[in-house]
Amino acid sequence: DVGVVNYDELSGAIGLVAGNAAGAGISFEELGASLALVSKQTKGASRAAREINMLIAALVNPSKQLNTAFMEITGHTAAWMLQNRPLSETLKVLYQATGGTSEKIQELIGTQRGARAAFALLNDGVENFTDTLSHYQDVTGATADAAAIMSDTTTAAFKNLKNSVIAAAIDLGTAYLPLLRA
Repeated sequence: DVGVVNYDELSGAIGLVAGNAAGAGISFEELGASLALVSKQTKGASRAAREINMLIAALVNPSKQLNTAFMEITGHTAAWMLQNRPLSETLKVLYQATGGTSEKIQELIGTQRGARAAFALLNDGVENFTDTLSHYQDVTGATADAAAIMSDTTTAAFKNLKNSVIAAAIDLGTAYLPLLRA
């Protein structure tokens, strides 16, 4: 049981958070794993996406207290960590800074929704997130391989179509050229 989402929910929810996640340096696999874990707590993908958005916002524009915690542990701001390191490393630092307690997470994140997302991702430490991420990397790797095969097939089909259209245009031009010269 990786999450509580179906395809329709996921396709709608991903649009709510994908832009912010990409802008913050969060990979598609990390986002998928996050949605799966947070949706277990929220019982829905849209709500999970909103809560993840709040967490991303808190990390991109951290409070002074959150930044101080990150600086003490890593020498970098929370925003720098999120942009330049995998999400799992950023979560590890958040876990170190809070001891995984919901009260401390709420205090550092600053919003209830963002804190709920962080708590869901930090449940049982970061291992649950990394296990789920590994699952998503396996799934998306297989999906990427299938997409590459389909793309090759689709690309070849479009090249054939293009060549056929060009050949038809040449034939048409050749047929009408005498009429145009007259």
